[in-house]
Amino acid sequence: GLFMPTASIAADWLAATGADKAAALSVATALFHVGGVTFTMFILVDWLAIFFLGIGMARSAVYPKWLGWAGLILGILMVAIVGIPQFFAGQTSMTQTLFAVLAGLSTVWALIVGIWVARKAW
Repeated sequence: GLFMPTASIAADWLAATGADKAAALSVATALFHVGGVTFTMFILVDWLAIFFLGIGMARSAVYPKWLGWAGLILGILMVAIVGIPQFFAGQTSMTQTLFAVLAGLSTVWALIVGIWVARKAW
């Protein structure tokens, strides 16, 4: 995707001439790959945390069981069908689409958990 550091690196590559252009391309390529691996690690770690939070909520007497199970399922789905395949095969259009869908569902889940906790606190 295009975000500010990517645009800056692309601008540096476009402005470079001669040997500097090859060096700028090497830097851009390296940063692109590092960013992809970092994002994959984020997926694995963040959604494993949601998975374990879901386990805790499902086993707890404080939270609704369905809310814990929803977090557990979202976490394991994200890790199993997006994180691990992306770790071994890299990003594909399928993993990006699945990530968008599951991240959206995880956001809705987090909002529901937040509303539930806030209502219990007051």
